[in-house]
Amino acid sequence: MARRFKILDKYPKIDYLYQCVRRINDKEYVGRVLHPDPYTIKCDSFGTLNMRKNIYLIKAGRKGQGFFAEFRSILGYLFYCERFGFTPVVEIGSDFPYYEIDGVYGKNNAFEYYFQQVSDVSLEEAYNSFNVFNSHWTHLAYAESYEKENFGYSISESYLKKMGELVGKYIFLQPWVKEYINQSIDKIGGLGNTLGVHVRGSDFKLGYAGHPVIITPEKYADTASGIMDKKGYNKIFLATDDLNAIKVFKKRFGDKLVYYIDVKRTDGNVSVAFSEDNRKNHHYLLGLEVLRDVWTLSQCTGLVAGKSQVSICAQIINLSERGNLRYSSVDIIDMGINNNNAVRFDAEEIERVTRHITNNKEL
Repeated sequence: MARRFKILDKYPKIDYLYQCVRRINDKEYVGRVLHPDPYTIKCDSFGTLNMRKNIYLIKAGRKGQGFFAEFRSILGYLFYCERFGFTPVVEIGSDFPYYEIDGVYGKNNAFEYYFQQVSDVSLEEAYNSFNVFNSHWTHLAYAESYEKENFGYSISESYLKKMGELVGKYIFLQPWVKEYINQSIDKIGGLGNTLGVHVRGSDFKLGYAGHPVIITPEKYADTASGIMDKKGYNKIFLATDDLNAIKVFKKRFGDKLVYYIDVKRTDGNVSVAFSEDNRKNHHYLLGLEVLRDVWTLSQCTGLVAGKSQVSICAQIINLSERGNLRYSSVDIIDMGINNNNAVRFDAEEIERVTRHITNNKEL
């Protein structure tokens, strides 16, 4: 038997299957495998720095995730840190669609392309510190269950305000990003009494399961027109990845429409986040462009949008101390969620863990 275990040590996946079969009648073991415990956390020790601090290393930047899906995940991990008194440090690596092999402005951590580190502990220090706890996707369930009804695209006002508090406390733009956004707003004539509109196109046309049903540019334009008449906004700022939306809004609103012209857009059904281009630092610039869109939307007087990570994060930032004002109107167009039995496994698991926390634990 000892010889057999030695062989299994060389093949961890086979060993895992063997252990599962051997313990198939062990309910506790089966439960731990099928339903990871969000209250379990792994701790490493990399050195002797910061011995009086419990550092929480947020590893973000999953393959296939958009910029603000990751931004919102980071806020969820920061919520977890607040709950347990950890000192957070954020690291985004090469899986992030906006990662540049040669770095940006001397930064190799993709989070720091755009934002200052979230605490006084640098990433380099974190990897030489005594107590370093590791983020896990189950920890996101704390933030999602903040008001017992939050998951995915369904969020409450209290959730938005709480995430806004976290933005105000932890999220600070890099100086070059802040300057870029301010200069861009100046180039479109400032904002003033402006209605911000976000039109999500590209890959939403594919009808991903668990994602909002796509809304046509014409529907957005009709809604925006009604709000303009009712609230008396002077102009519209349009943030979109869809070339057709630009055409529709130009025809409808003429000189009242402003938008950024130096943005990668498409009339197809592939997300621009995964596009390729010969321009220098293309992937970084894709992230910078969507970040600028959201920060600009957050500073408009009102918002019209569908359900998306962009519209959720624009509201969060508007409710933070980063926002210069609060929206006087918010109109979210909801056409429902695609339901075709192809919801991704991780989404199902996060929802299950969220319900578990909501029903059994107090935040």
